[in-house]
Amino acid sequence: MVVFKYITELREELLRLAEEYRSFSRMKEDFLLLLYNKLNKHRMRGIVPEGEYRQKGNVFRDLIEHLIWIRSGEKFRLRSRRVEGATEIHDLDLAFILDQKLIIAGEVKMLGSPPHRRGREIKPERATRKDIDKRLKEVKFTSIDLKLKYTGTQIADWHKWIDKSIPQFYSFWACRIGEEDNVELIIRKFKSLRDWYNNGVGIFLFKEENGKYTPLEVEDGEMRRILVELDIDSTIDEIVRFLSKYRY
Repeated sequence: MVVFKYITELREELLRLAEEYRSFSRMKEDFLLLLYNKLNKHRMRGIVPEGEYRQKGNVFRDLIEHLIWIRSGEKFRLRSRRVEGATEIHDLDLAFILDQKLIIAGEVKMLGSPPHRRGREIKPERATRKDIDKRLKEVKFTSIDLKLKYTGTQIADWHKWIDKSIPQFYSFWACRIGEEDNVELIIRKFKSLRDWYNNGVGIFLFKEENGKYTPLEVEDGEMRRILVELDIDSTIDEIVRFLSKYRY
């Protein structure tokens, strides 16, 4: 069995903080401090193996899953699960099944990585823009394929169908913003995902500055409003409200 030292320590610390703060917005500074000091600092030095570093998205998934559990008053535990869609089999990061029906489905992603040493080479940072379009397409397809499977193909009004169909689909994203990234474009892509394909989208954008990670601040008023709409805690609470009404 492979033991991922850095990932395991990071996960344990983040889940402990989730228990303490019970809110992503309250723990976001500590989230970035731990991400940098427990993982990415060592990644930049070439210490963390490639296979282990790729598990960082699973750590973020576990954090989101745990926050849903905590913010629901320990009522709703969403788990990763393989499920059948209309045309494909999907490996979901988040799933809630009730009476053999998929009620909630979701994906959790981390994008962007720092420059790092690999042997004698220094690999450049990987900007969020390098992967965002591919990941967005995957999430869009998964959402629609599952809704077609569990709700059906009768679509009179697209937005009403997305809003009312089962499973309700949510996605969560943590993105390291690099020098090549267009922040406004990235924010608008996530808004489009929320407007057209997902029932909820929660995002957290951060950057590296003076040897540490800091939450990304935007000056444009419209962009700030969109970021409020795509808040992670608010999106988690949407899931909890939906399940509470659906189940009870």
